[in-house]
This record gives sequence, C-alpha cells and structure tokens, in this order.
Amino acid sequence: MKYKFFLSVFLLCFAIKSNAQIVPGYQGKRTYIEYNLHFVPTLLGVNTKGSKFGVGERKSLSTWSFRHKINMNYVTKRNAEMGGSISLGNTGVLDKNSSFGTIRFTTIGFNYNRYFVRSTGALAPLGRYFKLETQYIQTANYFINHPRIDHHFAYLGAGIGSRKVFKDFFTLNLSFQSGLILPLGTSEQANTYKNDVRLRLQYHYLYEVNIGVGFLLF
Repeated sequence: MKYKFFLSVFLLCFAIKSNAQIVPGYQGKRTYIEYNLHFVPTLLGVNTKGSKFGVGERKSLSTWSFRHKINMNYVTKRNAEMGGSISLGNTGVLDKNSSFGTIRFTTIGFNYNRYFVRSTGALAPLGRYFKLETQYIQTANYFINHPRIDHHFAYLGAGIGSRKVFKDFFTLNLSFQSGLILPLGTSEQANTYKNDVRLRLQYHYLYEVNIGVGFLLF
C-alpha cells in the first residue's frame, strides 16, 4: 500500500510538472503575423550626365527606397523562431529624368531568428535577437524607349533587432539588416542591364532599417 501511495504521489507531481511546461510561445500562442516597413536613403543612383551609380548632381536627402513586408513567424524554442515572408519594394532615384528609373521588385523569403535569452525559464523569445534571412527576388525594370525587363536574384543576409509584446496581443519590432544580392538566370535578354539592377538592389539591401507591428494569432 505504501508503494502505491508513493507511486501515486510521483505520478501526480510528474503530471503537474508536465502541465506547467507549456509549449514555448507568447501567452500560449506560437504564431504571429507582422507588417514591416524597410527603408533606406538613396545615396547612390543616376545623375544628369548618365552615370547610373555615381553621386548625382541632383542629389536629394529626401530620396528613399522602401520595402513593404508581411511575415508570419512560428516559435520553435524558447529562444528561437522561424518564418516566411512576402514583400513589395521600390528603389528611389536621384534624377527622375534619367532613362534608368525606379526599380520595382517582389520577394519571397525565409528567416530564422535566435534570441539572446538565458535559461531563465521564460517561455517566449522576446527582446534582442540575431536574424538570418534568404530571399528570392524578381524585379520589374522600366526604361525609356525599351520594354519592361524582368530580372531574378537571390538574397542572403543577417541582422539584429528587438521585439516586444504589448497588451498580450500586439508586437513591435525594430531591426537592422544587411546582405548580398546574387544574380540568377543566364539568358542574354535576362542579362541586359542586369548588373546595373543588381547594384541598385545591393545599395538598397546594404543597410536596411526596419520597423514592424503585428499581432498574435494562435
């Protein structure tokens, strides 16, 4: 009888401990969605003399490049999460009279975030984090006296940031990231202006600043 009693106590304690070890997440929720705005000043672009990537004579501090991103992340551990994203962006130009105008692009991405949290028993990855991201990029380029030309690229990058949760529902994300643009495709038409487009994208992705807001799902 004594052994049955101790066995019952052991099983009860084990059940309580197992129940207390909730899966990692924010208030029991492991998935959230965010809108993120990435922006960067256009420091290099075209000028009136036709140099596509020299500092233009009409340089303007108000010229910016933007990327609008929707991402969904899933908490995998107490200090890690992974997710996917889609985004739309455009690069600013310094001289709108040039034939090499704004580049519009779309992306599909995958990211992994690792948070700087110690083994404190916290269930949710919050605060500062390190980020790895890869993207597939398709650009739509419009030139004067030339039809639209599409190009394809890959992006590999990393960054640091901080994420907070407010009211047990809303998320706020601030981050900085940088990476490399790699060309894809080898056809002759695809290579037309491709290096110019790659350089313009590289300047955009070289130092992206980001602010995002979102909410917990499930």
